[in-house]
Amino acid sequence: MKLRAGFVFLAASAMIYAATASAEPNRVSKHGEWTVFTETDGGKTCFIATIPTAQNPTSLSWAPQILITRGAITGGRNEPSIQAGYTYQEGSTVTLSIGSDSFSLFTDKDGAWVADIEPERRVVAAMKRGSLMIIKGTSERGNVTTDTYSLSGVTAGIKRITQLCP
Repeated sequence: MKLRAGFVFLAASAMIYAATASAEPNRVSKHGEWTVFTETDGGKTCFIATIPTAQNPTSLSWAPQILITRGAITGGRNEPSIQAGYTYQEGSTVTLSIGSDSFSLFTDKDGAWVADIEPERRVVAAMKRGSLMIIKGTSERGNVTTDTYSLSGVTAGIKRITQLCP
């Protein structure tokens, strides 16, 4: 599990670096609350992204987003990840809830990922079935945050990145 977690972090970091080191990712389409992007530097990568529809506590300010990435960097899998908009508390986990399904994600700096392939598949399947997703995390300052995301359009977005990055 540690090896998989390290690989996922390195792969996601490489994708984020590639996206920031080059021109802006190419916006392809919008599906409900989710936007489809492609990036071609270093091989084609496709992803969908969205921002929360609600955040708590309202007294704090941060800019999170959730992505599902697909392409050579993920081995052709749909890989969900969270960019928190703040640094997570060291050693903390993030809880991702969709309906009655709940998943624990490992954190590193401002990112969170599912540690293994099979739970990753279950997260994506739950996202396709659900309507709302709730993410709870703890910042390095100890603030507990809750982000609520709409899953409207996630299935169509996943279908589109699967077509673009088979």
